Amino acid sequence: MTGRVPFVGRAVESERFLAAARDAAEGRPWLVTIEGPAGSGKSALLRACLDVLGDEYLIERAYGDDLAVDVPMALLGQVTRATDDAPFAAALQLIDHLADLQQGGKVAVLAVEDLHWADRPSVQALVTAMRRLDHDRVLVVVTIREDSAPRDERWGRLRADPDRCRPIVVPPLTGQECAELASAAGTALPPEAADRLARHTAGNALYIRTLLDELTPSQLTRPGPDLPVPRSLSAIINAQVAGLAPEAAAVCEALAVLGGRASVPVVEAVAGVPSALAVLDGSGASSLVDVSTTPGRTALAFVHPLQELAVYEDLAPGRRTALHTAAAHVLPADEALRHRALAADPADTSLEHDLLVAAEAARAAGHGALAARHLLWAGEITSSPATRRRRALEASLALIDAGELSAAHDRCPTSVADDDQQLHCLVRGMLAAASGDMLAGEQLLKRSATGADPSLAATALVQLGYLFTALSQGVDAVDAVAPVASLVGADSEQAGVADVLHAIGVSQQWGAEAGLADLVARFPEERPLAPSLGALVVGTRGMFEAYAGRQRAAVSDLHAFIERSQQGLQTVHLARAETLLAFALLARGAWDEAAVHARTAIDLAGDEGLALVLAQAEAVAAMALAPGAASDSASGYVERARRAADGAGTAEADVWARLAAAALAEATSRPDEVVALLEPLEGGPRDEAGPVFATLWLPRLTGAFLDLGRTAEARRRIDLLATLARRRSGELTVVVATMEARRTALDGDAAAALAAFERAQSAVTSDTAVLERFHLHRHHGAQLLAVGRLEEARTQLHAAERLVAPLGPGPLVEHIRADLNAAGAELDLPTDDLAAGLTERERDVVALVRQGYTNREVAETLFVSVKAVEYHMGNIFSKLGIRSRRELRAPRG
Repeated sequence: MTGRVPFVGRAVESERFLAAARDAAEGRPWLVTIEGPAGSGKSALLRACLDVLGDEYLIERAYGDDLAVDVPMALLGQVTRATDDAPFAAALQLIDHLADLQQGGKVAVLAVEDLHWADRPSVQALVTAMRRLDHDRVLVVVTIREDSAPRDERWGRLRADPDRCRPIVVPPLTGQECAELASAAGTALPPEAADRLARHTAGNALYIRTLLDELTPSQLTRPGPDLPVPRSLSAIINAQVAGLAPEAAAVCEALAVLGGRASVPVVEAVAGVPSALAVLDGSGASSLVDVSTTPGRTALAFVHPLQELAVYEDLAPGRRTALHTAAAHVLPADEALRHRALAADPADTSLEHDLLVAAEAARAAGHGALAARHLLWAGEITSSPATRRRRALEASLALIDAGELSAAHDRCPTSVADDDQQLHCLVRGMLAAASGDMLAGEQLLKRSATGADPSLAATALVQLGYLFTALSQGVDAVDAVAPVASLVGADSEQAGVADVLHAIGVSQQWGAEAGLADLVARFPEERPLAPSLGALVVGTRGMFEAYAGRQRAAVSDLHAFIERSQQGLQTVHLARAETLLAFALLARGAWDEAAVHARTAIDLAGDEGLALVLAQAEAVAAMALAPGAASDSASGYVERARRAADGAGTAEADVWARLAAAALAEATSRPDEVVALLEPLEGGPRDEAGPVFATLWLPRLTGAFLDLGRTAEARRRIDLLATLARRRSGELTVVVATMEARRTALDGDAAAALAAFERAQSAVTSDTAVLERFHLHRHHGAQLLAVGRLEEARTQLHAAERLVAPLGPGPLVEHIRADLNAAGAELDLPTDDLAAGLTERERDVVALVRQGYTNREVAETLFVSVKAVEYHMGNIFSKLGIRSRRELRAPRG
């Protein structure tokens, strides 16, 4: 029996796929995973489903390759020709590519076979893109082995998301389906024979089809409990190859060595046959090898990866070496290197050197997994056990750089030579710190830092800097990174990273202003920087500026950092940058835009599993919503901030969760609750200038004591705020002056209070936070009203009103308008209720359009496709009854 056996059965699974395809055509994107053990029929189901899709579905294909699993973007590069190896930047490229495919009403279908053999950056980019798709006409379908899913938390979260992913588990074929397969191939199987075939193969589709090819009808139908040839699947496949003509068998063997898929000319050169297509035609190999033709390329591929594996493993060592050597002679240098390594030809004396050079080039390009593979291959061909263990250590370090911590742990040897103890401690210390064992990590890194190799010592010190700053131990961080420049040179990138960590350590001791001054001193404008380091410096500067109250500069730098992240630079810090940008915009009164970036940060931090940043982002979103028309939505963000903070388990995360709850309590006039939330922070960790992060929460706590009339307790906090302002935080000047004026008023000294309010007014700058200015104008107006100076009071209250009117009819607007009524003043401005009735995503789009963003710029800011923005714009126009973007620009009254 020869030829391909038709596809049968799988009706339930096919309908599940087609339902997702229909949803995609309506603008609901789906990821469909077709899962099952090797040989279960995943690829056959995929191909059968794709074959019935209509012309409106535009299909692109990509294939996982076990020989390219360490090559960054080997998978997605087949689709997008990705120009960037950074997963986030590649995800944005993929989103753009899928948007292009949707032109003319098409549905973009990306079909990926064997995702379990995909490189990790491609998987991460695919996950990121899927999380960003929003009302796109996109269907992504992948085949994946149940026991070989990508070891990536983000993939696991996407796979478990019922709103994004529809898993299809391929069941074993039944006896009835075995009978249908046999019938389609010309053999009638009675029910008992079909059931026996299903039992014998455990319903494995490839095994069934292979037996249908291998056995005669009489063997398949002969009575008895067992089939006459209960050989293994591998044995049957190799028997099929052995039965081919020599040239056809050579084509199969060459194809196996080439990874199961290759162009016809390459197969011909490796196999040593003049015309592979002619050789295969009529050879009986059609159940083994497929031919596919695309513009400019004809390729051969095994029907199933198990066939490739069986043929490869059956090759005699000499034959395998000869074929790998032949492949090395016809393939480009980077592909040839792996065949040279797999050939392990003793005559190739330059191989180890070439592998080490390739490893260093991959490491320098940020391709840690590829560097590790070259290092491990170099270790395998050396005759020295000590050298082999050193290569394994170096590979572990490269895998850590690539984020492959589990693989790094598996590769790290338990014992090494004395000369490699420094490297061993470095690797083990980094793994310990990454797993959360900070004490063990610190001890091991300190041992590595005292070793003889200056480069390794510098790396250990930088890692200590990261560890100490993560723990908010600024003094230790500064001490750790101080020697790095002397070890590796002040112009090295390691020294640049150490300088950034030094500035962060300074900020943790003395505040953001001090950290900013240290950073600026270490990175003058004329200092040349590598692109990645330059992005890190800009992002860190933006962070300091945000915390120091220099909000205009912070917004500019953080926008610049995010743009560089979109290009693939420093994407690990992108979620934090989006959060800090939201925080800076919040201070400037850009409430809606702040909420946009906070929600974007929430998505990014959730994708990355960054509990601390997630807590901060949820908190900033709550702070943006609490004072305004959407204050009812703030409570959900408050709850999620608390859950994220509990998951992070750090003092900083706890501060942000408490700040979120306090912001909502303050907006809804519950000062006693503010005190209950924030007062415990006074007994928490302290640094040289007072309780950690006090500049964030102490002003709100002090204001709550004043709201409660507890002036003695407020005075103590005002004194501490004044100390903090002098030592570390110039942005507190207006806060301190306002608090002192309020306290003086409560103590009954009206004249002194008014003089203090005037001093506070004179301290206001363009960077003074909008809420600080609001409270200053409001309380100044209240004091003027108390002494009968009505016109001046109304002026101050109207100034406060203008600051918060864009929030809409929420708590702050209600408070200030009650004050204006008490002063006998007319309401000055209408509130902006434009976003009423819109979804969160639609409000995000409106907020950006009102800033003058184009659809493309909105898409880039929200990390979604232009198609999604166009969809939301259509809904916005319909809901608001408007016809142009201009009608969105100005507040409606």
